[in-house]
Amino acid sequence: MGLISRAKAAFARVYYPWRIKSVAAECGENVYVGGKSYVTHKTHLGKHCCFNGMSMSGNGVIKIGDYFHSGPGCQIITSFHNYEGDAIPYDDTFIDKDVEIGKCVWLGNNVIILGGGENWRWSDNSGRLCCV
Repeated sequence: MGLISRAKAAFARVYYPWRIKSVAAECGENVYVGGKSYVTHKTHLGKHCCFNGMSMSGNGVIKIGDYFHSGPGCQIITSFHNYEGDAIPYDDTFIDKDVEIGKCVWLGNNVIILGGGENWRWSDNSGRLCCV
């Protein structure tokens, strides 16, 4: 590994954990960030969360329980174009929808979660989407 690659990796190990802790509305203890990861100011993180390259975007509230783990390339998206608005295919307004993930959930690589699924939630201890 070259000098520039080592410097980038060292920077990432410090920067992304600091950014998550400073941006998130709430951040539990022992949050691990092992890759380029982003949260929103409406993100609430439980204890012992582990991100290996996670992107959260939008204006909806995101709540993640304790002992969450994500593989690389995962996304949580909480804001969507309003396709039922005054213009086609969508107008200039957005619809914000919340996401809540329970405790002990593990997401594999490249999982995308869209906010607002009615009667659906990420369940505790299952690591899969289930109907409630």
